[in-house]
Amino acid sequence: MEHHFIDRYAELDSPVHRWDVRVKTAFFFCAVVVFVSTPTDAYARFAAFAAVVFAALLASRLPLLFFAKRLAIVIPFIAAVGFFHLFSGKPWGERLALFGGLCMKSMLAVSALILLISTTRFARLLEALESFGVPQVFIKTFSFAYRYIFLLQDELMRMARAARARNFAPKHLFQVHKFGWIIGSFFIRSYERAERVYLAMLARGFAGRFARSEPAPIRWSDATAGIASIAALVLIRSLPL
Repeated sequence: MEHHFIDRYAELDSPVHRWDVRVKTAFFFCAVVVFVSTPTDAYARFAAFAAVVFAALLASRLPLLFFAKRLAIVIPFIAAVGFFHLFSGKPWGERLALFGGLCMKSMLAVSALILLISTTRFARLLEALESFGVPQVFIKTFSFAYRYIFLLQDELMRMARAARARNFAPKHLFQVHKFGWIIGSFFIRSYERAERVYLAMLARGFAGRFARSEPAPIRWSDATAGIASIAALVLIRSLPL
């Protein structure tokens, strides 16, 4: 089975990868807040933000095609949300400006999150979120989803292969209901797999919390770089561009 890990390039060696995960997480989340809070007609600021994001992308040494593919997945959803603003009843110039601003700030925010996830091991990202006080229910939900989504993907791929082996190829609308049987069977198998995994974890002494190593202190160089980077974004946000 072929899987596409969201953090497949997290082991690269770059300044962004070596950045302390807590500082890096704080910076990128602050960047998302700054991008989203910027007025939709501040195109010069968006251009400056795009330059910062592109510089971070180059520093991370992520493949540009990989980054572009990840960004292309969300572009239709961003365009769909902004599309409805074209019918707001305002003058066409304001509608287009609002549509463009919403698309730009959304793409910048998504780009920041892609950089964060692609340059950080998912387990370490969860540790950083836990150190920020994120409730355990979210930490455990994200952790289980990341650990076992590949098992469910394998199960679904095996079911699809078995269906093709039985010449399952719906050709008209009246055969679509057979997908309901596949989805129902997949749900039952997933539920049974979850029960077996939970019992296995209890047998191994799972008490509701994952074992975490003691986090190392944040280096002054990382903290200084994080503060300076956040200050630069806030400065760009406040300039009358």
